[in-house]
Amino acid sequence: MILVENPMHTPVDSIRVLNVTQNDFERLAKIRAAAMRKSLARVGRFDPKGSRTRLLVSFAPEFTRTIEVDGKTVGFYAARRSETGVELEHLYILPKFQNRGIGSQVLHFILEEAERLRLPVFVVAVKESASNRFYRRHGFMPDGVGKWDNYYVRHSGMPAALLYSSPQVPTIFSTDSCKCACSSLGISSSQASMS
Repeated sequence: MILVENPMHTPVDSIRVLNVTQNDFERLAKIRAAAMRKSLARVGRFDPKGSRTRLLVSFAPEFTRTIEVDGKTVGFYAARRSETGVELEHLYILPKFQNRGIGSQVLHFILEEAERLRLPVFVVAVKESASNRFYRRHGFMPDGVGKWDNYYVRHSGMPAALLYSSPQVPTIFSTDSCKCACSSLGISSSQASMS
C-alpha cells in the first residue's frame, strides 16, 4: 500500500520517492542484496541471509522510502534523525540503474534537508566499495574506520557546490518531495518551510 506519492523531476528521468510499509521488507531486502553483492563479494562478505538479517534489524518503514524511475522501483533509502544529526542508514540503487545520477539526486535532496536543519549527516560504507568515492564526492569526510567499514560525516555548512556533484543533471524538487523527505528525517514539512 502506497501511503504518499511524491514526484521529483529531472531532465532525463522521472524519479519518485514513495513511503513504504512493513509489507515492503522482502522486496527491499532483495534490492539491498543485489546492490551490495559486488562490494561485499570483493571483501569476502557476501551472504544473502546475513544481508537480509542486517536490514531486518534496522528496518523502520517510517524512515524508509523507495526510489522509482519511470514507474520501476530502482532502489531505496532510509534516513532518520538521531541525537547527533541525520543517520543515512541505507541508500541502495539496483546495479543496472547505477551510474545514471539517481543516487546523487536522492542524496542531494537528503543533504539539502539536513542543511536546512543545520544537521550533520552520518553514513557507513563497506571498505573497497565504490560508495566510498560516491560519498567523498558529495562532501563526506572520514570519521572513523572499522574492521569492514569506513565511517563518514558531512558537516552542516558545507559549500553549496558540494551539495550536488553532477551539474549536467540539475534537479527540481517539488513541495511534495520536501514533505516526503522531511517526514523521513522525522520533521514536519512546516518545520522545514520555516527554515
